[in-house]
Amino acid sequence: SRLGYYLPGIRDDAFFRPSVNIIYKLKRDNAAPVNLRMNYSQTIAVPSLRELTLIRIFDYTLMGVVTGNPNLKPVNIDNYDLRFEAYFKSGNNITASLFYKNFTNHIEMLREDKDQVYYTWQNATNSNCKGIELEGRLGIVKNLELRANTSIIKSQTQLQGASKTRTMFGQAPFVINTMLSYTSEKMGLTA
Repeated sequence: SRLGYYLPGIRDDAFFRPSVNIIYKLKRDNAAPVNLRMNYSQTIAVPSLRELTLIRIFDYTLMGVVTGNPNLKPVNIDNYDLRFEAYFKSGNNITASLFYKNFTNHIEMLREDKDQVYYTWQNATNSNCKGIELEGRLGIVKNLELRANTSIIKSQTQLQGASKTRTMFGQAPFVINTMLSYTSEKMGLTA
């Protein structure tokens, strides 16, 4: 076609990855426990169809042509987490987590040709991200609660053949989520 061409393929992968979770109870109270959680897991992310397919698409956000790379490898991720969590009899809770993720073959978008605006994906040599996450639930008044989650993230990646590192493509330095909800059992309503 005029927009490009495609390369059909078949994915027939099966992945088995370990996971170890340990919970140490700092306060043994069923109504208001305080725990320390430690976790190690391996996960995998396979390239998306857009990342693999050789179709050329104009991306209006990047203001350039984007094409896939059928040679991309799956991403292997080692996840390390340490989490403190406290629950209260009121139903409120607070948690604080430290995390570190090490990526093998992380998929990064890069500008392929400096003369034309042309982007593609490549497996990176080395990538990682680390950060802290805080979250909690607070009952404000009867039937009204506030939930919040905030993460501060530092990431870096090194592309093949590059001597310097950069922030991982698309990784925000922070994330903030909040939710205010109202529940009425009498009306059968949650908003």
